[in-house]
Amino acid sequence: MGQVRRHEWGWVCCFSLVVVVIATLPYLVAWWLTPPGKFYTGTLLNPQDGQSYLAKMEQGAAGEWSFTLPYTTEAQQGAPVAYLYYLLLGHISGFLSFPINGVGHAARLLAGWALLLVAYRFIAEFISGVSARRMALAVLAFSSGLGWLLAVLWGLTAPDLWVAESNTFLSILVNPHFPLAETLMLLIFLLVAAPLERDAPQAEAPAETGPTPAGARGYLAGNGAHRYVLASPEGVAVNLPHARPKVRFGDYRVQRGGFKTIWVRRRPQGGLHLRVLHEPGSVAEVKLTPSAVQVTLKRSSQPER
Repeated sequence: MGQVRRHEWGWVCCFSLVVVVIATLPYLVAWWLTPPGKFYTGTLLNPQDGQSYLAKMEQGAAGEWSFTLPYTTEAQQGAPVAYLYYLLLGHISGFLSFPINGVGHAARLLAGWALLLVAYRFIAEFISGVSARRMALAVLAFSSGLGWLLAVLWGLTAPDLWVAESNTFLSILVNPHFPLAETLMLLIFLLVAAPLERDAPQAEAPAETGPTPAGARGYLAGNGAHRYVLASPEGVAVNLPHARPKVRFGDYRVQRGGFKTIWVRRRPQGGLHLRVLHEPGSVAEVKLTPSAVQVTLKRSSQPER
């Protein structure tokens, strides 16, 4: 797991674009329905905070890099770190001579699009099937709680309908910094935590069609040894009631010769459970001897022996 093929990214980019467009339609409807003589400020949910973000961008557009409170008589030195993101967006607005609302929404769309791309890469760390990955991303993008039932049945507003950071779609809908923050949190995991897992001891890489060792010793053949084929993900599993491990219990990534991962697990009843996962389109052949387990991959077009 963890690998995303090139053809997957095309679908992810298009799907993410559709999501951020859907998250923009309410703003377009609100702008279209603005009565004559009125000015739509470009906010929907939680307008109090939204207007304050626009005010901070105004300070940035005026050339400020330090945030100050405009409605106070006390002397201020300004805070160079507070709301730096919105001050930066204001500078971009001033540099491009583009409306502040437009820059804010462009930043929101870009951050939301990036969030969904990074989220898909995050999902790939745990799910191997492409269809399952896409379903997980769709659930992440559009799912929420059951607050809509409270609204329909009793007219109550549940937190998942107004606390924007509680779900992905509202985060993308409301402002630029929520999806940006979520993107950075996922990147921290992918750049720090995921490599730690990949640096675990690696199994010996097999040849293209040669056997791979399964990391067990003891009396392996017979005496209750049982093998069976795995469908999703594709692979083969072997229960060895009287075997002992030659390596630590755990998962060993191979990623060569068509092999992907070797699991070495302790059986509750005693002995070992070995699981060899491989790329789709191959057939795994298992050979058990009194002292070794060998797994050989054959192309699925070749007959099994």
